[in-house]
Amino acid sequence: METQGDAWLEALSLTEWPVPAVVDFLTLRPFGPETWGRARHLGPTVWARYWQKAGAFVYGLQTVEIEQAAREFLAHGRPFIAMDVLASAHSQQSQPS
Repeated sequence: METQGDAWLEALSLTEWPVPAVVDFLTLRPFGPETWGRARHLGPTVWARYWQKAGAFVYGLQTVEIEQAAREFLAHGRPFIAMDVLASAHSQQSQPS
């Protein structure tokens, strides 16, 4: 899978999977815009359930992406995770390189 990048992912028929399985799979993918785009593309049910289940790993995300993640967690009833996202991002920015 490594040698193909994410090309193997395109071959999966996620639209044919049960929603819980799709959401579980997406939450195992890297937390970021590519995964979010896949969740959105798979429909509003997958989109909502993804944000209700996803963990928040903000390392490597841009500020605009961190803000988007925080907004989505808030919109999907997870205010404490939204605060964790913002606090983690602030902590990363405060640490010397």
